[in-house]
Amino acid sequence: MAKLAGRFLRVYLEDAGGVLQDVSAGIQSVEIPDEYLEVDTTGLSEGTENSIPGLPGMPVEITGLFSPASGSLYDVVRGIAGKAAGYSLRVQVGQNAAPVVGDPEFSGEFWCSKVSFGVGAKGANVMTASLRVYGETAPAWDVVNLVLDQFTDVNGTLLSAHTPDKAPVGSTWAFTHGTFDIQSNVCNCASLGSGIATAYINSNLANCSISATIKAKASNQGFVLRAIDGNNCIIAYFTTGACGLAKRQSGSASLIGSNIGISLTLNVEYAIEVVLSGSTISLYIDGVLKYSRTSTYNQTETMHGLYSELTTTYVDDFQVTP
Repeated sequence: MAKLAGRFLRVYLEDAGGVLQDVSAGIQSVEIPDEYLEVDTTGLSEGTENSIPGLPGMPVEITGLFSPASGSLYDVVRGIAGKAAGYSLRVQVGQNAAPVVGDPEFSGEFWCSKVSFGVGAKGANVMTASLRVYGETAPAWDVVNLVLDQFTDVNGTLLSAHTPDKAPVGSTWAFTHGTFDIQSNVCNCASLGSGIATAYINSNLANCSISATIKAKASNQGFVLRAIDGNNCIIAYFTTGACGLAKRQSGSASLIGSNIGISLTLNVEYAIEVVLSGSTISLYIDGVLKYSRTSTYNQTETMHGLYSELTTTYVDDFQVTP
């Protein structure tokens, strides 16, 4: 494929300290070929030269203005070049404008194999960082600002110390009440504060779908929606016999409305989804609409997450999608 012009790109590259740095300033182009390594099989047959496709190669080339300033492309690359370790790369591609929700995003783990320097247009000093795929997981194209967390981590890791599989740059889990941690690669409510637990992460999306696989319990649990924090948010909750929406404002809770006519089986996994569209909030269980109401409270807030009124919960595959 042709090189991507740097004008409408956002490029993030992990530095030697494990911090994802915005190196977009001065980027002129990024080349991301959809390329696969070639495995020569000539010796396996007679009279012909043969090959078969191997692992994804995707040799990414990032070209930008040379600058030794802190946080620049050169500053990050000089700390990782030639090191046998994987470093995260994200390239967000705007459509004739700065990247926004839903625009293409390329991401993966890479190592830096080479750094070269030269002269570009109008005599400018430029550099090119050559990145190669690291590890067994192939890089992939997705969309900007998708949140995904499959809660893969060491037992006992708090969500606030855990890195989601995907989230907007700089977005991390935070708590207001209680804590959530990871047990056996699922999310668990570890403790309550004032009888509840709230965790949330910024998605940059106010209108979106929030979903997860959750085991039904007799007590309220579900999602934090459109949160400023755990004291100012909307709660979408469900139990084995009811579901509904509530509002928390300055720490005080009030019911928006509920459906007490559902019947779920205790400790069975269900696909829970809430769709936010303007003032309309709709709650689905296993793809079936169970409750819908309107509320303009915190309508432009973009943090969403988890809610629980009990410990020892089961939540997996948390997603926020456009």
